Amino acid sequence: MVEAFAQENESAPRVGLFTPKPNYFTSKTRLPILNGTRFGNEPGDRISNDLSIQLMLPVRFKHFDLLTRTVFQVLDRPIGLENRKFGLGDTNPQFMFTTKKKQAVSWAIGPAFLIPTATHEFLG
Repeated sequence: MVEAFAQENESAPRVGLFTPKPNYFTSKTRLPILNGTRFGNEPGDRISNDLSIQLMLPVRFKHFDLLTRTVFQVLDRPIGLENRKFGLGDTNPQFMFTTKKKQAVSWAIGPAFLIPTATHEFLG
């Protein structure tokens, strides 16, 4: 992600060409909803659909921030030439630690897990 700002802040220290900004990801709670439709799935040139709901909750501590991100999936997949499966996919919780210091580049590190919550074995 690249962000550009037209307003100049004289009090902020400059690092090269960039002015450090607060961490974009830990600044507020987010709920991105992404939809992906795929055409031409074999067999039979069928359509599948993936809806991804990503709950992002920042938790602030004294020296670092923790960004929790949980991905839920609602899937619609073709099975064979005539059948379909619709339901929930596996849940993917992620826990990312990042520094509180303002920097030109935001970074995070942490584990990701896979919880088998699929409503059908074909969806998980």
